[in-house]
Amino acid sequence: MYAFSLTIYRFLATGDALQTIAVSYSTGVTTVWKIVYETCIAIWDALCNEYLTPPVHTTWLEISQDFNNVWNFPNCLGAIDGRSNKFN
Repeated sequence: MYAFSLTIYRFLATGDALQTIAVSYSTGVTTVWKIVYETCIAIWDALCNEYLTPPVHTTWLEISQDFNNVWNFPNCLGAIDGRSNKFN
């Protein structure tokens, strides 16, 4: 339960730095990193097949049609907000 609360609440939910979490729990930064890494891998292994199924051909077509209908971007499957990302 300790590892789960450390990972879910302190790292994923609040976005605290590993150094801050290490001081809060009186553990080393490397230990916190290992706990967070292993817990995230376990969460991924348990949930990826259920919530992140690979799209099939028809799903790609639906996404493309939605982008074309809503934003008038034909043959588009995704978009990136340029305000948060710096492009050279």
